[in-house]
Amino acid sequence: MSTIYYIAIIIVCLCMEAFFAGTEMSIISGNKLKMRYLAKKGNKAAQKIETLLKKPQLFLSTTLVGVNLGIIIASTLASRLISQWAPAHLVNVYTTFIMLPLILFFGEIIPMTIGRTYSTKLSLILIYPLSLAYYVLYPVIRLFSLISEQIAGLFKLNRQHKNPFLTREELMFILEDEIKRGSESEYEKEIIKKIFQFQDITVDDIMIPLNKVICVEASTPCKTVIELMHTSGFSRLPVYEGNPENMIGIIRTNKLLRAEYDKPVRKYIFKPYTAMQSTPIRNILWDLQLNGRQMVIVHDTQNKAVGMVTLEDIMERVVGSIMDEYDTVPENYQHE
Repeated sequence: MSTIYYIAIIIVCLCMEAFFAGTEMSIISGNKLKMRYLAKKGNKAAQKIETLLKKPQLFLSTTLVGVNLGIIIASTLASRLISQWAPAHLVNVYTTFIMLPLILFFGEIIPMTIGRTYSTKLSLILIYPLSLAYYVLYPVIRLFSLISEQIAGLFKLNRQHKNPFLTREELMFILEDEIKRGSESEYEKEIIKKIFQFQDITVDDIMIPLNKVICVEASTPCKTVIELMHTSGFSRLPVYEGNPENMIGIIRTNKLLRAEYDKPVRKYIFKPYTAMQSTPIRNILWDLQLNGRQMVIVHDTQNKAVGMVTLEDIMERVVGSIMDEYDTVPENYQHE
């Protein structure tokens, strides 16, 4: 065989190694959620990837066999080519010196870097030739898989069944990765982050302290309460008896429309919805939506009122400040 044929086959083998190494990296590094979405939408390439990833041992065996086959053939031919002009005792030295950087850089490092950088796009393209290679190499791959399973059985290595659902931590990791890629706007990123953090927030974290709550005493005339609502811009106010720590109800604007102005507001209040300081706001949100409520009176362990939370306060933890017609926007305002 002439020198040019040796070199041509060596190049083909290095390309084969690069293909398997790069394909493995692109499929492993690809966006799994996007791949699942594309597969459900009918994308054939994504469906093939989903099927292949259900058998990771066979998938990795395919790429491993392909990579090593390329290395072995390329190294063997390089050794024969070098033996034509190099002394016999230096053939292995020259082969290692020449082939090692070629195998590492052109067969492994460069294709794996490219595969990692353009993972999702490349995996959708490279899955077709990889599937073909899988069927061609299947007898060898299956043999190696059976041997590895037997060895694993000797060492009693139990297979761990992976949870098909993502944990909150895994979703947060995916989110951070997407943020680095810049695939969402800053506003969207902030909202998604707040949704993940929502589960850890309690009523105590967002409540308005009692000393900042606008409230009225139960004996206050309705006319005075209407005037207070007009000046404050609030359509609901907490009502206490004797002491603000003793909240007995909530008064709404619509209840006062037909009220007698000189009567005490006590006659028109309704029972307040209450919650403890340690209650998660996700539970509060659910109850407010279920019962059509807008306001929660917060109690401490001694059943004394310590503050108030509104539905708007809860929503602002996710979407940011919600301004209404009564709000004024100060200069350089920034919601925390």
